[in-house]
This record gives sequence, C-alpha cells and structure tokens, in this order.
Amino acid sequence: MFEACSSFFRALFTNGMNETTDRIVDIHDINGDIMNLIIDYAYTREIKFNENNIYEILPAANQLQVLELFTLCENYLYEKLKPENVLGIREFASFFCKLKLKKK
Repeated sequence: MFEACSSFFRALFTNGMNETTDRIVDIHDINGDIMNLIIDYAYTREIKFNENNIYEILPAANQLQVLELFTLCENYLYEKLKPENVLGIREFASFFCKLKLKKK
C-alpha cells in the first residue's frame, strides 16, 4: 500500500536491502502519532489537519515523499493564511523550497 503513495517506501521495500524482508523498519525523526496519521492516510486518503499537527505532518510527508499528502498540507496552510500568521507560515515554508506558500 505504501509503495503506491510514496516513492520513499517504494524504494525502501523494493531495493533488495534488509528493509525488503524486515518486519520492522525504523523511520527516524517522525513522531509515532504523526506516522499513524500518515499510515491511515495511505489506506483511506483522508486526514484531519489542525494547527498543531500540520507542522509535523508536512515535513513527514516531505521526508517520506508522500506528494499528494504534501500538497494537501500546502493547501491547508494556504487556506489558513492571515495577516497575523503570514510571516510564520512563510518562514516555515522556506524550509521546503518547492512550497507555493513561499511565493504568496
């Protein structure tokens, strides 16, 4: 299932290395709760963003190369842009150079 939505997992599970046969694979720098949301998203194509989890989901989607989820995160942040948060969101977006939010 993951291979279908993530080139990271496609490479991880089809490269012939240990991860191909291991039952447990360590994914570093991603909170377990966030990983569970991403796993659920992979199966359901549904996810609930909020002002707390979006700043963890977007980097995880980027790291795991879940491009559709990354775009959803980007759109969510774009919809939440207000004069009082635009600088913070722009600073956050600067870490992800492909983010269209940087341009807005």
